[in-house]
Amino acid sequence: MKLAPPPELACRDVVEVVSDYLDHALSAENQAHVEQHFLVCPPCSAYLAQMKRSIELSAALRAGASELSEVAPGLLQAFRDRKLR
Repeated sequence: MKLAPPPELACRDVVEVVSDYLDHALSAENQAHVEQHFLVCPPCSAYLAQMKRSIELSAALRAGASELSEVAPGLLQAFRDRKLR
């Protein structure tokens, strides 16, 4: 997926490609555009942090967290903190 240059990159575009961004599946050019957007958009930066935290907590579940109750509060808080404009 070819993204627009940073000044035209909308938050919804970033949200659509954040998984590809985290997987390093974007072209170098598009990766740079998304990173530029994160530098100037606090809500998208917060969304990225929440996605990273969700991935970490999910990995903890797969790694054998003894109980869901150990991980669930962190997941719930990550989603509660999500504030996109």
